Amino acid sequence: MDMHQEEAEFALYIGNLLFKSADNQPLTEKEMQDLELWRNSSPLHQEIFQDAKDYPAPAEELRLLNRQYDPDQAVSDLFHTLGLDHTADRVTGHGKRRLVYRLTAAAAIVLLIASAWMFTQRRGRALSEATVSDPVRNDVAPAGNRAILTLSDGSRIELDSAKNGALTRQGGVNVMNKNGEVSYQDAGSPAAVVYNTMSTLRGGKYQLTLPDGTRIWLNAESSVRFPSAFTGQRREIELSGEAYFEVAQAVGKDGHDRVPFIVKINSSKGNGAEVQVLGTHFNIMAYNNEHALETTLLEGSVLFNKGTENILLKPGQQGRWSEDEHMKFDGNADIESIVAWKNGLQAFHEADIPSIMRHVERWYDVKVDYQGAQPDGLTFSGEVPGDVNLSQLLKVFETSALHFQIDGAGHKVTVVYHGK
Repeated sequence: MDMHQEEAEFALYIGNLLFKSADNQPLTEKEMQDLELWRNSSPLHQEIFQDAKDYPAPAEELRLLNRQYDPDQAVSDLFHTLGLDHTADRVTGHGKRRLVYRLTAAAAIVLLIASAWMFTQRRGRALSEATVSDPVRNDVAPAGNRAILTLSDGSRIELDSAKNGALTRQGGVNVMNKNGEVSYQDAGSPAAVVYNTMSTLRGGKYQLTLPDGTRIWLNAESSVRFPSAFTGQRREIELSGEAYFEVAQAVGKDGHDRVPFIVKINSSKGNGAEVQVLGTHFNIMAYNNEHALETTLLEGSVLFNKGTENILLKPGQQGRWSEDEHMKFDGNADIESIVAWKNGLQAFHEADIPSIMRHVERWYDVKVDYQGAQPDGLTFSGEVPGDVNLSQLLKVFETSALHFQIDGAGHKVTVVYHGK
């Protein structure tokens, strides 16, 4: 029996003990010792133990719940999702027996807690092992501060090889580069407004400060087109890909009316879409190969427009537009996961393998192929540091049925899946 199988069994065992303890059911001496050892082995386990203790539903309601679903199927579904065999043969002190798990009300309560703990354990172990083991041959490095600045005359500056300090002057504005961020600073000599474009390729990211003080974090495979100065009654820029914005407030020439900031979205599905703000923090995701355009608000308010459809967002909310569903509203967006990339993390919230691998293509500049069927029904949630090599990230998602082959020299990853 492999390590993942043992983790699954132990998670369900601890799950039952957690519920019995929370429900004030008697535990054997060995069960009490096992639960106490597990609880004290890490701060995370102590958190999970307290969560189970604080579960508000009365035991009788939980037992009623247990009679309303097929417990065998629930376990089977869990093990299938984890890529494990829940009817594996196991040799015990009494000879060979077949393990067939049945969820009681106890396991029904803590199943999600146990599963989340398993993923955390596996993620931590994978990253730890990858860190101390021998380097993977032809591994792939993560995204770094790599971008190209295209000037008004069409000339290009490769920012990853540019020195800190003054880069050039555009439209009477000094263009400065420092530690992965370009800023446009007024030189006090007015000139005609010109347009520049900052672009990141796959495997690149960069920061930009516009002439009005607005800050932009540009994710991999993205671009933003902007003027050297904002002079009218609207501040307009164009975006493709993904970026996080902290928009500075600006007032008009009368000193009273605030000048709106407009982000026009350029993508195969986003033409005609725009986000209008005054001063706020928000994230826009508009990749061509993703299912939807997404605008997520952290502070202030924004108006998300697409054609005749629009939605006014408040902090913590997200607007999504897709060709099949049109404008959708999420009143409780997973903010931490959505902006994790800007904070140096790779975060996944109920993400399936195809969406994870699209991220991998952008973040690590690789091409992804599939050998066998595409994984169906596998989803993952969690966070991984943004600066780990590709092999370390992929270890997190491996199961007995899902493996990855890395060809760093050819910038290629093959997903090998032996599931149904």
